[in-house]
Amino acid sequence: MKKSSFQAAFTFTELLISMAIIVLLSGLLLAEYQRGEYSRGLDDVAQRLAQDIRRVENMALEGEKYKGEISYGYGIGFKTTDRYFIFKDDDNGDDYDDGEEIETINIPSDFKISSRTVDGKSGFDKEWVEFTTSDFKTIITGRISETDTSGSELKIEICWKARCKKNTRTITVTNKGMVEIE
Repeated sequence: MKKSSFQAAFTFTELLISMAIIVLLSGLLLAEYQRGEYSRGLDDVAQRLAQDIRRVENMALEGEKYKGEISYGYGIGFKTTDRYFIFKDDDNGDDYDDGEEIETINIPSDFKISSRTVDGKSGFDKEWVEFTTSDFKTIITGRISETDTSGSELKIEICWKARCKKNTRTITVTNKGMVEIE
């Protein structure tokens, strides 16, 4: 019996093609993984904002004192795209006044507040929702040049800066005190 001198093996071209396919699939997988990370990050930012709104509502319901002082209400407000603030109503005006902030929360740098609307209207300088401590009302307001507009619904849209048109979460607060994430 004669032995064949031919041995089965991969050619150099086949190895190069296999390596190219592996590199291509790895690149696609990594890109999808990063998109998933940002989507999870966006969910985290939206959940944190909704949690802070609920925390402020609980502060008002409990009649919580801030630094030993009784407040007429607590609220959460928006002026910029990269942070929001928690405030206490010192003057029983059912509104936010400059200087009433008690905490500022920065949004992670890859995300931003892309829109803020009161009853579907935008263009306000500031928007806020306040929960009063005495009569447990939820007051939603937008302000333009010291003119306040009351509403029944505040919507805050958060997005990933790199893909603001595709990746968004909307937090809705109603004058009934309901908080939803869409």
